[in-house]
Amino acid sequence: MAPMAPIKNIICYGKNYLLVFLQTQCALTIVSLPIIVYWGLGISTVAVVGNLIFTPLLMLFLFICTLTFFAALFHLPHGYLTLLLNTLAEGWQHILSFSSQQWIIHCAKPPIIILALPVAALIICLRHPAIHNASRRLLAMVSILALFLGYCWLQQQYMLFSYPTKLLHEKLYAIVRADNQLMIIDEGFAARKKSPDKVVDFQVLPELAKTYGSMAIAEYTISKPTRGSMKAAEQLCKKCVVKEVRLPYFTAPANKSTWRAFYDLKRTLEAQQIPLIRYNEKHLAWWRYKLRSWTAKEAPLKIQS
Repeated sequence: MAPMAPIKNIICYGKNYLLVFLQTQCALTIVSLPIIVYWGLGISTVAVVGNLIFTPLLMLFLFICTLTFFAALFHLPHGYLTLLLNTLAEGWQHILSFSSQQWIIHCAKPPIIILALPVAALIICLRHPAIHNASRRLLAMVSILALFLGYCWLQQQYMLFSYPTKLLHEKLYAIVRADNQLMIIDEGFAARKKSPDKVVDFQVLPELAKTYGSMAIAEYTISKPTRGSMKAAEQLCKKCVVKEVRLPYFTAPANKSTWRAFYDLKRTLEAQQIPLIRYNEKHLAWWRYKLRSWTAKEAPLKIQS
């Protein structure tokens, strides 16, 4: 029976470590979630698994970096350390390549008093004498998160019913369709923006998240195609789940940057497997002629089949 003792100790240590880790993760999530929701930011659904995997990897990475630094400082051979460090970094990047935007969820912003309740409940949970062991504390924290996220879901349903149309930015509208799907119409909001992608990141997406939470965009329509509108659509397709982009045929643009933005948008949609729907057929004949007569000298980028 003696050889079984180390195995039992390892299992006991692993169980305690997991309980402490889950408690810490839940506490940090409860404290940070109201701030994240207030600013319209997203939270990862795989944060617990990611932190559980990458915390030991980060410690190992920093340890090897330290050994490599001192080995180089004292002119000691460190080729194997450098190889191990590169292998670890490549493996890290490979794991990160499996990430997806669908792992990020957003919560509709509730009233301020509701945002403060999870932190107050956490303080009560940690100080209440009846919640004295790790299992009960973990159960209480999970319950706090579940109740808060449930309320945010109810808030999202209320916003869908009460605000069927929302002005996200000047000339940019979010509309809830009859089937409760979300559509966005761009009436030229980014026509005069120098950095439309930054406007999308720091103004449009937070406002959309605070209003409707996590929702796929069933339809993104550009009514006045410009360089800025296509750059904004490209950035939004990179950051959100978009099912369809609608873009009208347009006459010859005044500058090549508009063509570049169009083909950048087209490549992004192909990479994300998002269909591009063209409408306004009156420019169809000109469009086909232009594609046939395009020369390498005129083209800002080579046309990819």
